[in-house]
Amino acid sequence: IGDRDKSIDLHRQAQYELYIIPKFENPDQPAHRPCQHSPPNLVARSCTMTWLRIDATQNRPGYDLFGKEIEKPVNDDRDYRLIRLENGLQALLVHDSATPISGACMNVGVGQLSDPDDLPGLAHFCEHMLFLGTEQYPGEGEYASYVAMNGGSSSATTMAWCTSYQFSVKFSALNGALSRFSAMFHSPLFAPSATLRELLAVDSEDKRNHQRDLARILHVIKSLSRPAHPWSRFGNGNAQSLTAFRNHSNDNSRAGSTFDLVDEDTSKIDEDDEGGEAGRETRRRLIEWWREQYCAGRMKLVILGRETVEELADLAVTLFSPVKNRGVEAYTVHSPPYEVSEHGTVVFVKSLNNMSSLELIFPIPPQSPHFQVKPVQFIGNIVASNHPGGLASYLKSKGWASRLSMTSFTPAEGLDTFAVQAELTPEGLSNTIIYALPVMSLKGTFHLAKYQDVAALIFSYIRILQNSPLPEYIYNELEQLSSLAFRFPHKSADVRLVLTDLAERLHSLYCPPELLLRLPYFGEWNETPVRELLNTLNPRDLLVVVAARHLDGVAPLGEWKQERWYKAEYKVTTMDEEFFRLLSHSPIVPEIGLPEPNTYVPTSINVAKQNVVEPLIEPILLRETPALQLWHKKDDQFWVPEGSITLRLISPIANKTPRHAIMTELYTDFLRPILDRDFYPAIAAGLHYEITKDSGALALRVSGFSEKLPLLLWSILDTMKHFSAHPESFPLYKTARHHSHESFEMSEPIIIGEYFCRYLVDPDVWTHKECRLELPALTVDEFNAHCIELLSRLHIRVLVHGNFGQEEAVDIMTKIESMLQVEPLDPSEIPRPRTLIIPDGSNYSWQGTVSNENEPNSSLIYFCHVANFEDRKTCALVALLAQIIQEPCFSQLRTVEQLGYLVWSRAAVWTPSVGLLFSIQGEHDPAYVEARLETFLENMAVRLHDLSNDEFRDHLTSLIEGQEKKPQNLEDERRRFAAPIKLGHTNFCIRQQYADCLRQVVLDDVIKLFMARVHPASTTRSKLSVHLRSRKLPLNDAVASLTAATIIHDASDFKSKLLLSQGSDVSNST
Repeated sequence: IGDRDKSIDLHRQAQYELYIIPKFENPDQPAHRPCQHSPPNLVARSCTMTWLRIDATQNRPGYDLFGKEIEKPVNDDRDYRLIRLENGLQALLVHDSATPISGACMNVGVGQLSDPDDLPGLAHFCEHMLFLGTEQYPGEGEYASYVAMNGGSSSATTMAWCTSYQFSVKFSALNGALSRFSAMFHSPLFAPSATLRELLAVDSEDKRNHQRDLARILHVIKSLSRPAHPWSRFGNGNAQSLTAFRNHSNDNSRAGSTFDLVDEDTSKIDEDDEGGEAGRETRRRLIEWWREQYCAGRMKLVILGRETVEELADLAVTLFSPVKNRGVEAYTVHSPPYEVSEHGTVVFVKSLNNMSSLELIFPIPPQSPHFQVKPVQFIGNIVASNHPGGLASYLKSKGWASRLSMTSFTPAEGLDTFAVQAELTPEGLSNTIIYALPVMSLKGTFHLAKYQDVAALIFSYIRILQNSPLPEYIYNELEQLSSLAFRFPHKSADVRLVLTDLAERLHSLYCPPELLLRLPYFGEWNETPVRELLNTLNPRDLLVVVAARHLDGVAPLGEWKQERWYKAEYKVTTMDEEFFRLLSHSPIVPEIGLPEPNTYVPTSINVAKQNVVEPLIEPILLRETPALQLWHKKDDQFWVPEGSITLRLISPIANKTPRHAIMTELYTDFLRPILDRDFYPAIAAGLHYEITKDSGALALRVSGFSEKLPLLLWSILDTMKHFSAHPESFPLYKTARHHSHESFEMSEPIIIGEYFCRYLVDPDVWTHKECRLELPALTVDEFNAHCIELLSRLHIRVLVHGNFGQEEAVDIMTKIESMLQVEPLDPSEIPRPRTLIIPDGSNYSWQGTVSNENEPNSSLIYFCHVANFEDRKTCALVALLAQIIQEPCFSQLRTVEQLGYLVWSRAAVWTPSVGLLFSIQGEHDPAYVEARLETFLENMAVRLHDLSNDEFRDHLTSLIEGQEKKPQNLEDERRRFAAPIKLGHTNFCIRQQYADCLRQVVLDDVIKLFMARVHPASTTRSKLSVHLRSRKLPLNDAVASLTAATIIHDASDFKSKLLLSQGSDVSNST
């Protein structure tokens, strides 16, 4: 298909062939040729693409319709249609007659790798600016306001090779939302007045990554690539990278070159809303770049709504046809990012948190041509398997690693990597000389650090695969599980996630569109591409990354370098001869072998589907004794062969004191690796378990295919009942738990602040420091005694849900009773929801300092207690008020005032307390942020009074529809049942009760509630704020600025003086 005339003729035919890239060609551009990296056999194999021409009408342009039926599960009641607009844009249309939420996602095949050399972060900056006004809807907040007012949400993400934009709204608002959404891609204004704000927003977002070890390590790895390679670019961007550039003419001399950024120019961005001279130049370059890169042929659109596929097609064609096709091809990387090495590279990176990790990164050939076999998934499934006798189990038994995992990373077509990661223990990182791997075929003595020995073991396991017959039964198991996942899909409760996934799949160069819903798709077994991939896994091209907080004695001597953007300290060295020779000739370890066939993979898939007039809206209480409650709900609407069994094991000692709390946490810490090892086959076969300490209880849940789910539960309960910690391993687990609590204190200030705010009003929450201080004196004997007592006296609440009948549920409960044989609790020992009461008319504030000395951000948490959980109408009003406030709060405090990148406002349900919670994280002093928040709240009173009847009705209708939204899948329904059971009441109709209350609400009710319980001038509100100040803020008397607040100097003393609200039975509340 080489000449233009032929390509024009082809697109008018009903059936024709396209090579590799199924994409409509702009008649003014030459036809696409196969990508340079495509294997010859795939270039020779064309895929037949059947497209039918749909002629234009008076109201819309013509388009092409994909003529093959898109394969879908039998029980999927949605309709799918794939179309291609005349500008080359492809759109997947999804009709769902019952969806309460509609939405769309646009995936643009342009991302960070397409940034100009001298403007790193421009694709990300474009994502920010695209939202803020179009020619059709010039208001900066028009799109966001429309989405929020219609009960929806919107977001966008810039990745290496693409940028994804998505929204969801109530189903009746799709047309208006699409109209605003589509304009962003053909006529954005890139509002000059927003330039400075969004430069600073990108900068604030980037600063969050400065304290994230994964981001810091990634940027060290990227910095090692060739300077001119796209992978070396600083994709996120910040104020410096987006303004501190030199003027370079847009000519061919720029290709493949790199430029230095001029750091001192960043001061120019503060001159005005447009960012001064530097900001105006950035905006000019942005528009220039957008016109070059944002091309209809690179765009994949997915729309979901109640409209028919024909109606959705008319919407898509009418609204998105104005997007221009600029004739640019899909982005592909044609060269490796790293220089060719003969001996591999080792990188040592200092982390901020208590972590120790080893990562082996292999560059591999492009894998998308092998989408039907998935060599990476096949090999990774074996290497990272936690089966007894596997590599992961061996490393854990030696005490060298706590976890082994595999990832494949493809930031762009042609840039594929295969990585194996080991989370090392302190013993696994140490530089002690060991001789764990005798290399009989090599001369000389090998002196290895432990991390090198772990790496050698990984290569030893790879060598097993290279030299052994490949186990086809593992591929068959993966194919069976993939087939089951396709046959019995879960309809996601989050529409945006579904749309985002489908839009990304549309970019596949190799997968035929009719298999779009089947991904990941497993075709016939083919050993050849698996062998080819295995043969590329060698130490010559290997990048070894060792990351830990303390690397003294592990890293080689010499000066530490500093990565430019996130300032991570690192050292780079070529792999020494001994290490390289060991990896090249690592011996087979007899104790390590391949996994056996998995008997947990389902063989009998039975779904007892029944004729149901109306699904039950609540579970049935089948049994109740002083020791237990058994709740049951048979799946009567989703008809999948899955289920879940949820146990709440309530113990009076689980959370009695900080010491009891830390011992209960340690109990779950010990159990998880045992369960991961012993029941890995069940986990690999699609069964899941969760075990956590949840306030005064142990929460255990198993879920997945129902056929063998009870067997997994019996095995877990047996392990729990007979567990006893060994003295030699106990110190290791104490250290790990200590590090876990320490790491929490290195979390983002907004996370720590919200936790501490909850601590101040909840008598059953302990601080991480209180728990951590109990660890040194804790003995293994005391701990083992706690574990026995923990399970000896319990109140058990069980929910059996999904593909289980009533008789099966009773049998499950009988077995649980038989296994645990617990002594029932006295009713007074069963905890009920309770909080501490903040008195009316109070204004409290607690001041703290961020522990992480490198954290530039501070946080403000601002809580107003409004009502008790039992007061249904007031709780409904709180939810309505939170919805009305959310968009203007974000717009004013984040977009306009730039108080922080994170600005959250929502209804907080801390049963039985319900209130409004505002959380803000940024570089301003929290005292200043609180003052600005209170100014916003004062102005919000005026906004509420000015709210039109139509605006109020839109908010009200949207919230009612949200409350009456039916469960979207089995897990969504389970969560709705589990929450009341956890709280100890039987009211499963709370959402409907809220909706009924909202129907009686008028605007005056909202205003009165706001003025009495939220407005800063109110004499009856109950307010509590938490300030966490960055150590980088200048020292000043921040407390003095809070003249009206009562400062909390001693948190424990504050809690002791508050009255306690005992949770009441809300089952009969109205």
